[in-house]
Amino acid sequence: MALTFNDDQTARLLDVLGLSADTADVAVILAAISDLAVAENAVAAKAAGTGLTLIDGEQLAALEAAAEEGRTIAAAAAQAKVEGIVTDAIKAGKLPPARKDHWVKLITADESMADVLASAPAVIPVTEIGHSHGADADIDANTPEWFR
Repeated sequence: MALTFNDDQTARLLDVLGLSADTADVAVILAAISDLAVAENAVAAKAAGTGLTLIDGEQLAALEAAAEEGRTIAAAAAQAKVEGIVTDAIKAGKLPPARKDHWVKLITADESMADVLASAPAVIPVTEIGHSHGADADIDANTPEWFR
């Protein structure tokens, strides 16, 4: 089978092979193609010998996208964990709700601050206080409203 190239195709082939535009010797052209194939195979063999693997560009882009998605999910999970720690501390009366954002930023910057918050005493009452009578007190319809 004979291949024929027009002048533009021939110029492009010689350019890709790194040969001068006036190269007309077929043996030189075939040698350049052979060297190129050997060099590409050598790169693949060298990569395989060092534990590297050649990968298609589309596969690489898919892997990079999946890795970015994984990083996003991990960051969201870490943020939710920090917010859960702070919310639990608020429910336990260890800090006021107004300081939530402060503690979220603090624990995000330094994870050891979660231990500090966990060891903090409860200083804010979270249960109802201030009754003037116990559960067994005698309260009836005649007891004034403000006393009930």
